Amino acid sequence: MTASKNRTIENAKKDFELKIKKTIEGLEFISETDAEFETYSGPTVKKLTRKSFIESLGEHKNEQVEERDFEEFFARLTVYKDWYTAREKKTANRFSVLEKLLKDSLRDLKVFRVGKIRIEIFIVGLNSENQICGVKTHAVET
Repeated sequence: MTASKNRTIENAKKDFELKIKKTIEGLEFISETDAEFETYSGPTVKKLTRKSFIESLGEHKNEQVEERDFEEFFARLTVYKDWYTAREKKTANRFSVLEKLLKDSLRDLKVFRVGKIRIEIFIVGLNSENQICGVKTHAVET
């Protein structure tokens, strides 16, 4: 790979990370606790599957890992309800922006939930270099 191509790839990664950070700033996932989002970068894999994701987890390998559909995950976060306040509509719009950014930047998008009660939620896909990238948050479900 040429130095020019390496710089282009690194610039694309930095650009994506900056856009993600701006998009998730102050955005919270609501469950029994409110949790902020953070960027996530994992290893390079041939294909993003539940198995390859579990292998990438390292210390969390032995925890329960559940795969969820990307579209379904965002459906409940981006839909407007008749009773939404202006603040709730703004939050739904912000989730729509996050969903679009992930769709435009990554492929093979998936949601993985790791754990049972305190659950880490990874919304990830693969970048052009097959690196697992995206965002993560957590939820508490008792």
